[in-house]
Amino acid sequence: MLSKLELRSLQDRRKKNRLTFLYKVVGWKVPALPCHDILTPARNKRNVKLTSYNDYQAKHSRQPSD
Repeated sequence: MLSKLELRSLQDRRKKNRLTFLYKVVGWKVPALPCHDILTPARNKRNVKLTSYNDYQAKHSRQPSD
């Protein structure tokens, strides 16, 4: 069907677009964009709070018997 319509495959079109973009980047034909407009900082996925045995208190502590 692609040959009948004289269309190139998606793989070929993507390859051509990548090469065209690379040519433009190397030749300074693409305007420089500030990185803060494009890149966003990755958020921390987990927050780990280190604890030790001393951080806990017993709810029902027994008094030592004499």
